[in-house]
Formats: sequence, structure tokens, C-alpha cells
Amino acid sequence: MAKAMLICKLPPASVEFDFNPEQITMTRQTNSTQRGSASTQGASSGSTGSILRGSPQSKLTMTVQLYGTDTKSRCDTLLDWMNPGGGLLSRAIGAVMSALGAPNLTSGLPRLMFIWGPPGAAFTYECTLAGADVTYKRFDPSGAPLRADVKLTLQEQPSLLSLLPTNPTSGGLPGRHVHIVSEGENLQTISTAAYGHPAHWRSIADVNGIDDPTRVHPGRRLFLPNPGELYEGARS
Repeated sequence: MAKAMLICKLPPASVEFDFNPEQITMTRQTNSTQRGSASTQGASSGSTGSILRGSPQSKLTMTVQLYGTDTKSRCDTLLDWMNPGGGLLSRAIGAVMSALGAPNLTSGLPRLMFIWGPPGAAFTYECTLAGADVTYKRFDPSGAPLRADVKLTLQEQPSLLSLLPTNPTSGGLPGRHVHIVSEGENLQTISTAAYGHPAHWRSIADVNGIDDPTRVHPGRRLFLPNPGELYEGARS
């Protein structure tokens, strides 16, 4: 039977679960509001239908079990994936990138891949680890944990499949991906979320032909430049 696992590319690591989850809960919510208007007594106070302010990616929650002498080290790996950079190696790489003037793409939580079952029919889910509750339940005579129940909360992230080369007629280039502007967002906040720093808003503006960055309306489809484009922009 295939075992569920989480895989991290940077820093390279993986955690395989000895007992697969008995159930997985997927949730997603939208953030919407209504624009009110003056009204007479007894009339409806809403002048519009629902206005979408954003639709965060879905979340997965599950409980898995780890068993064996490496239980503690695997739990430590899971917990470290909730630190910016995900570990000492990744943070060291980020420091070198910053020193070279390149965007520090390791300033956020490490990207993980949750895999369980055959591709296309089960789970291939790109995510960050939003929560982990670890309960150690069995120990050897020296006190080393031998078994743990771990409740995980995974926050979906845009898939790396969106980074594949796009159709030339779409205006995209290899390494770019698409972002839909939500209510309250601007180029600086989008830059911070995508690259860990607001300064790259100019690269986003250039890629999308935006002359006035204050006039980016909710619902607009933006191409986010690839790291190479950001680096060249910073050098120039």
C-alpha cells in the first residue's frame, strides 16, 4: 500500500507517514461583502450583490501516525517546516542570494508537496504547513519517542504546474505564473506575498504594462515575473 508523504525541495527532505490518514478534510471559504446604500425605512440596506474580496486557497486537515526510532526527528522536521526558510541550509542560501542582489525566495515558508495515491486520481497537493499538533504516545526505556499522532493543517499554494511554459498568445513566459488581484491588494502587497519583499512591484508593473500602479483593480489578471526577470531588473 502506498504511503502518504510530504516532500520539501528546499531544504531537501521528506517525511513519510507510517500509517495513512483515515480521513482528510478539505475546506475553502470566500471573503465577500456588500456595498450598502441609503435606503428608506423598511427597505433593503444592500445596494449590490456580494462583492468578492478574495478567495484563499483550500486547506487540508488530517491526522497521521509515525512509528519507529526516527519518530522524533521526523516530527522535528515537520515543525521546522513552519519556520521561514525551513531550516539552516535554506536560510544560508537565502543570505547568499540577498548578498548577490537576487530576490530572497527563501524568506517565506518552504513549499511542500503532499502526495498520496496515483496521480490524477488522488492527492498531489502543493502546500505550506500551517499547523502541526504532535502527541507522543509511546517511548523506549531511555525516553526516546517511538510513536506519535500528528494532526496536520496544510495550506494550498499555487501549483508549480503553473510555472511551465505558457502559450505564447497568453503573454506568459516560462517561470511566470498568474495572480488575480483581490480587494485591498496593491502591487507592493502582491510583491511581498510572492517574493518576500515589496520592492519588486516595479518588475510586476513592467511585465504587465502598468503605467499607474495605483489603478490596479480587483479581478485583474496579472503575470508575476520569474526570479530571473526580477534579478535582471534589480541589476539594472
